[in-house]
Amino acid sequence: IDCATVLFVIIDDFDTISHKMAPQKLLDFLNLHFLQFDKICERHGVTKIETVREEYVCAVGVSPEDIQEYETVGHSGPLGRLVRVAVDMLSSSVGG
Repeated sequence: IDCATVLFVIIDDFDTISHKMAPQKLLDFLNLHFLQFDKICERHGVTKIETVREEYVCAVGVSPEDIQEYETVGHSGPLGRLVRVAVDMLSSSVGG
């Protein structure tokens, strides 16, 4: 892989949130948000890498399609998709 970009999303003030919720409610909260993030990534052709605790990681430049696009037109196409994912994640109103 010659060029990849990674987006790390961390839920702000997670420690405070996690101490105020029962374990099952906390899992439901994370699941609701991360499933929404999965849908956003899928819609824009961005690869989900992993979730760890309150962190969601996704990237462009790692799939065969991204690599082919990089080789033909550069990284701006995949990078633009990742930026759109970030904007959509920030503007999503999941969970109020």
